Amino acid sequence: VSHRKGLPHVIYCKVWRWRDLQSHHELKSVPECLYSYDSKQPLICINPYHYQKIESQIIPVAVPHSLPFPNVLHRDMPSSVNSMPPSMYAHHQSLEIPSSLSAPMEYCAYRDTSSYSSASPLSVFSEDCETMSSEVDSGYCYPEPNFWCSLGYYELNSRVGELFKIRNLEVVVDGFTDPSNSDDRICLGLLTNVNRNATIENTRKHIGKGVKLTCEETTHDVIVTNLSDAPVFVQSRNSNYKLNCMPNAVCRIPPGHFMYIFHHQLFVQMLRRAEREGYNNVYELTKMCFIRISFVKGWGGPEYHRQDVTSTPCWMEMQLHGPLACIDQVIERLDPPANPISSVS
Repeated sequence: VSHRKGLPHVIYCKVWRWRDLQSHHELKSVPECLYSYDSKQPLICINPYHYQKIESQIIPVAVPHSLPFPNVLHRDMPSSVNSMPPSMYAHHQSLEIPSSLSAPMEYCAYRDTSSYSSASPLSVFSEDCETMSSEVDSGYCYPEPNFWCSLGYYELNSRVGELFKIRNLEVVVDGFTDPSNSDDRICLGLLTNVNRNATIENTRKHIGKGVKLTCEETTHDVIVTNLSDAPVFVQSRNSNYKLNCMPNAVCRIPPGHFMYIFHHQLFVQMLRRAEREGYNNVYELTKMCFIRISFVKGWGGPEYHRQDVTSTPCWMEMQLHGPLACIDQVIERLDPPANPISSVS
């Protein structure tokens, strides 16, 4: 185990019990175990039979087009951002689809997407896109910025408040009014807006405990956890590509669930591929570095009258600094596009 990357108890559970285990988020200890990973003891139990695997449920995904989607949400929330093995989202058994879940939204269980078909939503990475390696190529090009992301809060099409630069690997964004201004918490209840209407006011009341944003220390994957009593909605091109969805697909995250919204390993593979294809393909990846999260109200699907995120009452845009800096490094060593930009182009 000493030469393998990851948490020892996860490795032992994978070797002896569950070959498809991806992350410690999928494990919970039996009540009798006194030294489980979650207990935060100096010693950690590695007995694979002192852990149980958490099974995930079918998840709904709202999108502008009728497409099947895999299972990407998890009910149990991640406990910390301590050293974790490289992970995407959990691989689970296929589940039966209840007959009551029908159009206009599509529901389906997990399906393998480790290799990508020619129906990929990003045309610049088509049928010859490489299968991802099992390890993150962290030495490829990943600068460590002072802040791993920035968050902008919006009401309809107007940004409210400053741009929040996030240094902590874990930050909670809630609807409360704590004025302490701590590094691990953003309280949207403190922000004022003279143009705020009744719909926005009512939506803000339901933000509640909000969401937790986590950047995994070892993998640089990003997780959003819904801590509130209302759903949140996420648009992430990175996750959508991983799931073979349309680029503008919107995922609904119910209360008490979390979802991987940025897979760094996938990003590195796509950036390597794009660098060989040229400047334009690398620049296209900047769209993956912006993730939009709406509180309470969804958008984009045929069942929503709001077709754009700027029509939702309360939403955030996340900018991922590390991937953007990585793209910048690659672009600097590439030749500019052949077709020059002009006033009539």
